[in-house]
Amino acid sequence: MPRPSRVIKIFTPSFADETGTNAQNLTVKEVVARLDPERFRVTMLYERAPDPRIAARPNTILWQWRKRGNTLRTLLRMLTDVPDVYFFPREGPLDEKFFALRRRLGWHTRVVTYIVSGGVGLVPTPSGQLRNLDFYDCHFNFSFSGFMMMWV
Repeated sequence: MPRPSRVIKIFTPSFADETGTNAQNLTVKEVVARLDPERFRVTMLYERAPDPRIAARPNTILWQWRKRGNTLRTLLRMLTDVPDVYFFPREGPLDEKFFALRRRLGWHTRVVTYIVSGGVGLVPTPSGQLRNLDFYDCHFNFSFSGFMMMWV
């Protein structure tokens, strides 16, 4: 008899706001809207009214982003419910502290990230991007070209 599959818990520091036009937020919203809610529970952030597709998606948790205390509040929530996947990390204090906690507490959270090629090799890569692509923190690396693969 097949084992019942466990719901995979995904956290993303991207925003579900309907009016958000940041490329990363748009990409994440499109991916989340297509994930099977019976297989994936997704936690996202929001500042203003969330995209109706995300708000109506079953098995979706939306945490409000406020003016202060977001990093601490978010990490405390994660301590009680560690995500299986950290989807599209950013370069801010939340991500920095998450990666530190993950190492210190031995969390087995998988990291899904990307890097855009614009300017790679022409200017120094920000330390947050390097951290996100670090082979300790990143489990798989894919690239559209050999040139990009040499940078990741």
